[in-house]
Amino acid sequence: MIDTNERKTLLILIDGHALIHRSFHAIQQPLTISSTGEDVRAVYGFANAFLRSISELNPSHVAITFDLPAPTFRHKMFDEYKAHRPPTPPELRGQFDVVRRLMRAFEVPIYELEGFEADDLLGTLSAQSDKENIETIILTGDSDTLQLVTSNVKVLMSSSVQNRTMYDVNAVKERYGGLGPEYVAEIKALQGDSSDNIPGVPGVGIKTAISLLSSYGSIAGIYENIEDVKPPRAKTNLEINYDLALRSKKLTTIVKDVPIRLDLEKSKFGDYSRKNVIDILGELEFHSIIPRIPQKYPLDSSDSTDIGQLSFLSDIEEDVDYIVVDDEEKLNAMLSQISKDYGFSFDTETTSVNPMTSELVGISFSVSPNSAYYLPVGHESYNEQLDLVTVLAHLKPIFEDPNIPVRAHNANFDITVMSKNGITVKGLQFDTMIAAHLSGKRTIGLKDLALEYFGKEMTNIKELIGSGKSQITMAEVSVEKAAPYAAADADFTERLYKVLKAELEKIKKNTNNIFLNNITRILLHQRF
Repeated sequence: MIDTNERKTLLILIDGHALIHRSFHAIQQPLTISSTGEDVRAVYGFANAFLRSISELNPSHVAITFDLPAPTFRHKMFDEYKAHRPPTPPELRGQFDVVRRLMRAFEVPIYELEGFEADDLLGTLSAQSDKENIETIILTGDSDTLQLVTSNVKVLMSSSVQNRTMYDVNAVKERYGGLGPEYVAEIKALQGDSSDNIPGVPGVGIKTAISLLSSYGSIAGIYENIEDVKPPRAKTNLEINYDLALRSKKLTTIVKDVPIRLDLEKSKFGDYSRKNVIDILGELEFHSIIPRIPQKYPLDSSDSTDIGQLSFLSDIEEDVDYIVVDDEEKLNAMLSQISKDYGFSFDTETTSVNPMTSELVGISFSVSPNSAYYLPVGHESYNEQLDLVTVLAHLKPIFEDPNIPVRAHNANFDITVMSKNGITVKGLQFDTMIAAHLSGKRTIGLKDLALEYFGKEMTNIKELIGSGKSQITMAEVSVEKAAPYAAADADFTERLYKVLKAELEKIKKNTNNIFLNNITRILLHQRF
């Protein structure tokens, strides 16, 4: 688990209501659970945003706030407050509780209180953390929260799924013509806030509001000097709408003394059950997200990396028989297994993702679940590996025998690699990636399918080769690390072959779709 005691104290406060709404509207098409038809697009968008933030910010503490459906003090003060907003779409309503379930699985404390908005809870919690000099970042899509920025509190505001801006005191001043966070509520009160249906003072836009506040310091100061206000039209509108300006100020000001307390102990982030999180994400069919669940990996004393760094570990965690083929005896034993009529699943490891320019590093084979061979041929630091020319000479008659069935995942890549190395694969029988697509799977990556069908979390390639400027090639990875990764690829391809073949048989039997029927028949009964 993540040892928060070793990390810099950083509190993330999440505006749950705002981010869920933004996620829902950012994804235009419904994203449904195949077994129930339930729309979960807002949950998916939120989960992505949450994991992205956790990965980038590496917080020691996390808490989330939500609105409740009951009216707040603002609704009681102003009947028209947010009255123009359409009702929450029926397909979105239930997603708030799903996000709550997800946050409970991560053991993130939830703050919500009848009569107050999530913004007020954020204001109160951030004021308490500010008083304790705790560095705090508020995640939201609501510019109202910019009034909460201090030397300790920043706002990371999402304007879209991809675009986010971090606001500190100087960034707020840049946005509002030199006026800091303490002026945000007053600016919004004068200009109005259409998103909340707050009218503001008619005829006073943001430029006039900034100019007046720069000159007189506050709304109170403006009215104390009302005779000097220019232009005359603004002066007249301010005089006529005195009560409205004061009421708008109350509506736009975030409350910072809600009767709640920030519990730092409960908000420590990282000591959650990974299984509980995986269970919920699996139930939601968010298989592609699961490898991103953060977990601290152990570092030895020679590693200069911050001990609190988050990693994304995965493990098959079961009994498997994976053999490294690095001598003639093991090679002959493997050849006798893969040359049988039943055939084999295989996968290649290369120096890049371009099959035409990459070099072959290793080949993995599997003829039965939970077992596989890894044949290293291009690792830079492994002296025991067999000569590539010799290996290819032994494999060529097997791959080029049309009577020996061959299976792969994304077979086009692997057969292109083999072709580049002088071998024409003639017995290709089944591509599990194509089969997954025909079976109607939302995600067709090998690791996603292994998780969906077998509940097994395979190792992410980045755990071996890294990413960015520090990324290495597979040839630079030790055989000790590469072998279980590569062997698992062939192993799970073989496992998927069995279950996907059965699914396609059912489709062929039950469907009336002639095109799908023909494609399925080709995949099941013909070589490529």
